[in-house]
This record gives sequence, structure tokens and C-alpha cells, in this order.
Amino acid sequence: MEYLKDHRSSLIHFSPFHWTIYLDKIEGKWEVTKLTAVGDVLWWDAACNVAFFRYPPFHEMKESWWDAFVDGYGDIPDKRKIDLYLLLIIISAGAGTYMEPVEDGNDSWRRKAFAKLEEIVDEWSS
Repeated sequence: MEYLKDHRSSLIHFSPFHWTIYLDKIEGKWEVTKLTAVGDVLWWDAACNVAFFRYPPFHEMKESWWDAFVDGYGDIPDKRKIDLYLLLIIISAGAGTYMEPVEDGNDSWRRKAFAKLEEIVDEWSS
């Protein structure tokens, strides 16, 4: 946790779920056209948003989508910081913190995510 405290905070949208962000392709470029759940805005680390985009709860990020995001976003926070936020995302999603979408794949996502918890802890605790 000490590692996460060493950052510059910024005001961000803390519900970057795929069902709260609306994108449109305008003149050949993707643009955010609407955000819902704006009441969840708070001071936090921008790496938290990036972690949500890379590993959205109850959804799989296609590599082509991630590559497009990175192209437009710029510098991505380091993997360790993203992985630490991913731990929080998985635990929160598994505990029912988020209003999950009604999809058949939720249980499958949960199983994969819980398996990922152990991988992350093993990677960064050695």
C-alpha cells in the first residue's frame, strides 16, 4: 500500500465500466460522448482508471481496443501499480460492490479473476 501512496492524485471518473462510457467514431476517431455514473467521481490515482480500462469488471478487453486506448492515452502507469489496483477491482467485483450487468459470462469472469488474484500476488511478492 505504501507504493500506491507515492503518486500525484487527480480528479477522475471512478466508474469506468464499459456500460457507463459511451463512445462514437467521429471523423474517423473514437471519442467519449457521454459518461453515466458521474456521481462516483473522486480524488484518486489515474492508474486506477487505467486498470479499470485494461481489466474491466465482468468483461474482457480485446487487445485491439487496448492498443487503441494506449495510442490515444499516452504514457501508461507502470504494470505494478495497475496490478495493485486490479487486486482491488477483482476483490470489489467479487464482493458485489459493483452493480454488475446481467450477462451469462459473469460467473466465468469471476472464476478467471479470482485465479488472477493469486498470479498477481505471486508476481509482486517475490
